[in-house]
Formats: sequence, structure tokens, C-alpha cells
Amino acid sequence: MLDDAMDMHAVSPAVLLVEDDPLVLRALTRLLAPVAGVETAATFAEAVRLLPRARWTTLIVDPGLPDGDGFEVVRLAGSGGAPPPTIVLTGRHDRAAVNRASALGAVCVVKPAPDSFVTTYVQRALRSQWPRRGADRVESTVAEWTERYRLTESERRVLVLLIQGYTREQIAEARGHGLATTRKHIENLLAKTSDAAASAAVIRLLKEALARDASSI
Repeated sequence: MLDDAMDMHAVSPAVLLVEDDPLVLRALTRLLAPVAGVETAATFAEAVRLLPRARWTTLIVDPGLPDGDGFEVVRLAGSGGAPPPTIVLTGRHDRAAVNRASALGAVCVVKPAPDSFVTTYVQRALRSQWPRRGADRVESTVAEWTERYRLTESERRVLVLLIQGYTREQIAEARGHGLATTRKHIENLLAKTSDAAASAAVIRLLKEALARDASSI
């Protein structure tokens, strides 16, 4: 009976939520409970133990676990191929984290992740098992925004860097511009897109990228 139960569980859509903050863990579990089966792990060791126990549809992982590297959980999940669709939850904008997530085919989001984004992401994964080439979807959506909002080349490049998790200071350094110039580019970008903040623009673009993928199925 136990083996049968394990087999049934293994083929069921499931989300593995790896987070050491009990408040975040509880909030996301409650959010996703109506959408999918959720298993939780608060440590690296517990996550590694759970990985082989189900065919995970989605991973939601905090990279800063107390006993190990959350990115290693994602890598291990894809040891037999590409990992399942994954959200990496970071405490702050971190370019290195964004780059590591991108290399694994994951989306990097700063806490607190908007509820609508998390549920949309998981629902798309459950419904369609969409392709994992997130960078291609985001690139296409950036191109659409460039045309839709008539972004200048400087504004487009700033938008791409914002998506990659760069701060204003890092964008100024990467572009070789002063901070005042970078702030002006961001101000102009937001005036065109009608978003209240750069983070809101990034989240909206990522949601459009998810919707783009669903509509292509």
C-alpha cells in the first residue's frame, strides 16, 4: 500500500517549496494550496531528500538555505535533464543570483514575490509543462515592449539590465553613464510604460512572457 501511495504521489502535479523562513513558507503554502499539491522543505538536506520522491512540476527555492546552496537543489532537480520550471526567491536584487538562475533556466524574483505572479507561473507549469527557455520568451517580450512603447535603445538596454537584477548604480557602471543619466532613462521608461516603479515594470513584463508562452501552445 505504501508503494502504491508513493507511485500515485509521484505522478501527481506537485510543487516543491524550499524556504527556511517559516512565515514565507506558510504564506506560499497557503497561496498555492488551491492550485497544486505542495511539499515543503526548510533545509537543503530536506530538499535533497524530497527530490526523488515526486515528479516535481515546479520548484520554488530560496538560494540562501542554512545548510547549503539552494541553486544546487535546482541543479540536482535537473540532473536527468533540464530542471522543472523554477522560481528562485532572493532577498534583494542580486546580479550574481540572477545570472545563476538564468543559467539553470529559472526565473529570479525578489521577495516578497507578488501572489499573482507566483500563482500564474505555477498554473502555467501545471497546465502546459511549457518549454524552459525563459530567456527567449523574455527577449521576445522586450522586443514587443520596445515597439509598443517606442523605447529608445538606451531605455531598452536599461530595461534588460533591470530584468537581470541590476541596481541603478550597477546599471550606471555597466553602461558607463552617470547615475543621474541612468535615473533619467528609468524615469523616461516608466513614463512610457505607465508603471509606478521599475520593479513593477519588470514583474509585468515577466508575466507577459509567461502569457506569451501559454498562447503559443
